[in-house]
Amino acid sequence: MSALRQARVVAAGEWRRMWRDRSALFAIVALLLFCAVAWLASAQRAAQLRGEQARLTALADAQWQAQPDRHPHRVVHFGDFVFKPPSWLASIDWGVESHAGRSLFLEGHRQNTASFSEAGQGDGLLRFGQPSPASVILQLAPLVLIFVGFGAVAGECASGTLRAALLAGANGRAWLLGKSLALWPVALAALLPIAATLPFAGLQAADAWQRAGWLLLAYAAYLVLWCIVVTLVSALARSAHAALLGLLCVWVLWCVALPRAAPALAAFAHPAPERVVSEIRVEDALKAVGDSHNPDDPYFAAFRARTLARYGVDTVEALPVNYGGLVMLEGERLTSEAHAAETRRVDALHAAQNRLVDAFAWIAPPVAAAVASRSLAATDADHHRHFVAAGEARRYALVQALNQLHAEKIAYRNDRAQRLHADHWDAIPRTPYRPPSLAFAWPRAQPALLALLAWLAILAAGLHLCGRWLERRA
Repeated sequence: MSALRQARVVAAGEWRRMWRDRSALFAIVALLLFCAVAWLASAQRAAQLRGEQARLTALADAQWQAQPDRHPHRVVHFGDFVFKPPSWLASIDWGVESHAGRSLFLEGHRQNTASFSEAGQGDGLLRFGQPSPASVILQLAPLVLIFVGFGAVAGECASGTLRAALLAGANGRAWLLGKSLALWPVALAALLPIAATLPFAGLQAADAWQRAGWLLLAYAAYLVLWCIVVTLVSALARSAHAALLGLLCVWVLWCVALPRAAPALAAFAHPAPERVVSEIRVEDALKAVGDSHNPDDPYFAAFRARTLARYGVDTVEALPVNYGGLVMLEGERLTSEAHAAETRRVDALHAAQNRLVDAFAWIAPPVAAAVASRSLAATDADHHRHFVAAGEARRYALVQALNQLHAEKIAYRNDRAQRLHADHWDAIPRTPYRPPSLAFAWPRAQPALLALLAWLAILAAGLHLCGRWLERRA
């Protein structure tokens, strides 16, 4: 009998055994129930968020269009909103979404942080973590596999069944492969609620189906990895009790300790400043450059001289444009550059933190699976920063367009008393936020997926060597 056929026979026998003692049935029902409940809770939350954001978007548009004729600088301070709508994939893995916020208020002279996060305004249970199918797959599914399969090999070693089979000519590698294959239906049951709802998910983005496909593949690889781990530890343990204890230690280390230690270590190694510290640094940088509200400020005195020379006039009153609007344009440019410089500095620290966390993917497969999951679901910190950057680009374009109206449509004399028709700012584009494509996620998701494949290869090789060791020991 070939080794592959032996593996199938062993898998079928192990499956019948698990089915007879109801362990397989209990495990599958438990995983289906856990994942379905998490999926329903996430889907309901996502639907509520989409409805709330649609209402707020319509309200913001109505308020923008309802503005009366007014001075452009009043519109600058009136502000605008941009929203990041939750996608269907976000309901699989919320990532940082529940804490980072999905709304930005856009106004002149400052950059605001995202707000309206569920962790900040939700109920008490939400503060302990947003339930999601990803949390079931990454944390609970391995635990279920441990309790189902911890005695699969250790029990037969203790009873002498495995030794008798090996002496009768059974292939130890095929035996272990069969035991591992028997756990696959239990493990992959956790993916059924997600896979079953894919055709009805309404994935509208061009690459949403590709993201969903890669996400399911990452989860499947992760669960198969745990099937091998359970079988391997069960084969190496002296008894079923030792196998259970060893597997629980592995689960605590991989699924609890290291995923929490990695961000803490990254924050310690590359400390990033708090928001208030960054704002103080921006203010200090602006003070070092110049104060647009001080007519005697050296920088803006030189700016006034350059402006007069460019237009060939002696006074700001003689300029063909409103000098106050030009000052607003220059002041906004300086403010945005100071914010951008501080943002680049903080983003570099966050990137260093991410690299350190990603390195833990080669130590703990759950870290690799979590990194790949959040990146493919577009809910990691990189996608949040993309949203913030897109919001800042829209804010800067909007404010500078209004400052340009100030410079070109408002006369310098009696500046503050003048008004413009609301059609002027209604014509300024206010495009909604568009999430990035899958190509944006690959630089972070691909190494995590490679780490999962490397772990699969290492553990498969370990299973092969363990099978040969069992043959020699028999």
